Amino acid sequence: MLDRLASWFEGLRRPRPASSVRALLRYEPAAETLSVEALFGRFVDFYREQPFGGLDPADDADMLLFQFGCYDWGDGERFEVSVTRQFAHRGSEGELSQLHADFYFEPEPDFRALGADDKWCQSPAQASAFLADILAGPAVAAVRALQPVRREISWERV
Repeated sequence: MLDRLASWFEGLRRPRPASSVRALLRYEPAAETLSVEALFGRFVDFYREQPFGGLDPADDADMLLFQFGCYDWGDGERFEVSVTRQFAHRGSEGELSQLHADFYFEPEPDFRALGADDKWCQSPAQASAFLADILAGPAVAAVRALQPVRREISWERV
């Protein structure tokens, strides 16, 4: 009983997902200027080191998603490379929110040839292997030496 109560109080002291952009920028003040590789590395470190409160107790309440592909979200087609931290909120029926680190590039033919793909990381214990896989993959290799058209760090309810 005391362990559960202590765990509950610990959860109250942790930041909530809605403050995740602020927490990330405190963790890595240069986040908005880093390269794809550097930001993804710090983002994964942040996942391993910074727990959040208010999450569902299920094992998959706090996961990472890497994705890439050419998409048009209404402002023109871009090649997008992103890492997202997805939160499942406690006491909500399927309510999710996401912290995004997105890089956008002009949609070159070589990028279109890569197609689109994604990869999930379901726990901090898997984070090192997840990071190694995405940094060695074709999407990060394709943009490694390029400057993005736009980069964005954001949080949203989904």
